[in-house]
Amino acid sequence: MTDLFEPVVKELWNQIGLFLEREQAARKNEANPSTAHEESWVPHTPLSRQQMAQVLGQDMARAWLRRRKAPGNIETLREELAAADPVWTNRMTTAYRCKKALEAMEDDAFVWRATGRGADGEMGPQQDWPDAGQPVLYFFECVGSHAGYFEGKHNEADVFAGLFGGFLSQDVTHWMPMPGLENATDSDTV
Repeated sequence: MTDLFEPVVKELWNQIGLFLEREQAARKNEANPSTAHEESWVPHTPLSRQQMAQVLGQDMARAWLRRRKAPGNIETLREELAAADPVWTNRMTTAYRCKKALEAMEDDAFVWRATGRGADGEMGPQQDWPDAGQPVLYFFECVGSHAGYFEGKHNEADVFAGLFGGFLSQDVTHWMPMPGLENATDSDTV
């Protein structure tokens, strides 16, 4: 266990509660169409610092609930996380560290870097790329902003892997080092 285990448990507990509240409100809106409204779930530009911190918390809860049912109390969550695969626990800790770093940083330090790839996937002039294995935040218009790792080049394609699964190849238009883990590699965090 790391020194961050207990703060991660508390953050995950809070995020699961918020996630379940949002789901309940969404079901209520579906049952009452007069209060429901259309909202695009994927922004067309990279998220702000505050939005990215919020998304990381939501991703922690979503990832946990995809694999397990909602715990009845924080003690059960603590036991389940302690018994989880260390890779899984490290990913939750990585998301927590990044979320806290985002919350603490100044807006002017939060700067997305262009890859040189347009939204159409076509490559313009080569821009700035992360190192292979580097923890990053990344953006592609069709899927939004995510936390993960730059896997490097595979068969001439640049590959970004999500912290909680999935990957993008040839599509990422913006990225930045993951706040709180700027000098880490995937082997340090996963």
